[in-house]
Amino acid sequence: MADWFEGYRSLPPLVDRADVIVRATALSSTTSAEMWGVGYRTTLRVDRVLKGSPATTLTVLESACPVVHDGPKDWLLFLSPKPDDPTVFQVPGGLQGAFPITAGRIAPVYSDAYLVRLYTGVDPAELEREVRAIAPIDGDAAARLRSVGWTVAAKWSVQSRELRPAQEFGETRLPPRYEIPFEGYARVATVTGLDLRPFGGKEIEEFQFLLERLTTGTFPYPPIAHLMYADRRYIGGWVQIDGTQVFRLEDRAAALAATPQPVREPIWPNRYPGGVNVVAEYGLARATSVYTKPIDRSVSAPQPTLSDVVRALNRTFATETPPARGQSYWPIGFVLGENRVGFEYYPATGVLVQREDGYAIRVDAAFARLIGAATP
Repeated sequence: MADWFEGYRSLPPLVDRADVIVRATALSSTTSAEMWGVGYRTTLRVDRVLKGSPATTLTVLESACPVVHDGPKDWLLFLSPKPDDPTVFQVPGGLQGAFPITAGRIAPVYSDAYLVRLYTGVDPAELEREVRAIAPIDGDAAARLRSVGWTVAAKWSVQSRELRPAQEFGETRLPPRYEIPFEGYARVATVTGLDLRPFGGKEIEEFQFLLERLTTGTFPYPPIAHLMYADRRYIGGWVQIDGTQVFRLEDRAAALAATPQPVREPIWPNRYPGGVNVVAEYGLARATSVYTKPIDRSVSAPQPTLSDVVRALNRTFATETPPARGQSYWPIGFVLGENRVGFEYYPATGVLVQREDGYAIRVDAAFARLIGAATP
């Protein structure tokens, strides 16, 4: 399970997501060999428990971008056991679920830790009071699944979504291309009768649970339950078997009898066959930051200046069919308020891909040098 793919901008979904919430003191830090490469392990003494029933000491395992490892000693941590190794814990949302404490105050280390930064300078006792005042609803979600016969293997994620007004439900214009309020809504509504239009404009939470079994590969993957809550009340749910097969929660036998199909990367039509200026089309001039990261974690490259990247891309490029997704690309992303626009850059060919909009453009060697991807 990735420990950074979940992002939280308020406390309730993070409280629901975490199985364990503790005040803890770091005792030691080590590294380990993991399936993805280097793992970063931190052993902590549990000083106070706000949720769950952890042991008196626990180990947090982090991947490529550790937050707790070699950080401050004092923490308020939101944790969940790693699904395939419950002897170690992960931080849901990476930096969004780890609140460092220095000199008796919340002291964020990372500028991207939006939720943590909201509590900058706050006495941790005040944050603890807020956490204790939130009645978790993840137990209710799991109990609903068990009541219709499912075995809950693991809690996978909890996401908070602000629904658009009902009349705006449909496909977004900016990538990633998905249906509002969430991917596959029309298909889910048809099968289950779930209608979110009465909740348009409200914030909802979507719980995802792995059911029945855990697997080490990607196929076949376990049935995944999706349960929706609004105003902390259950409003509907479904079970997903693969990218297209959806069942009602009550249809356990049919869901388990279905044959999962391999997950195939969608092939989107080229939205801009006549060419595209990505700066103008996606509003990149309004971006607040840009991030680049090589897939090869042994490569170290400085982050480029946002204005330089925007300037390099601010012209109309011819588009072509994107290559199949490979292992050698650099993710390049732009942050625009609540939205993010992402590209894949392949240094070997000079191709910049916008996968969800179905095209690639060719940038020159100066772009590779700008982001630190030029080959020697």
